[in-house]
Amino acid sequence: MGFERSLLGFLKVKDLRGVRTAVIGAGGSARAVAYVLHKLGAEACVINRSLIKARKLAELHWNPWSSWRPTTTSSSRPR
Repeated sequence: MGFERSLLGFLKVKDLRGVRTAVIGAGGSARAVAYVLHKLGAEACVINRSLIKARKLAELHWNPWSSWRPTTTSSSRPR
């Protein structure tokens, strides 16, 4: 079983009530961060490429969610 070191920094914070945050991604680390933010009272909007995964994670902690889809601009197209 692995150990998520990203979580250690959040454990030092005691109160985030009223703080609005964003969690980018919906994988294992994002789940851990979303959980801790919820427990500390923060609102965390979950943003992910997959709308379904963002919504699933966000609804675990009654948070807002959104999908993110990169757009192709004319300057990034191969010539």
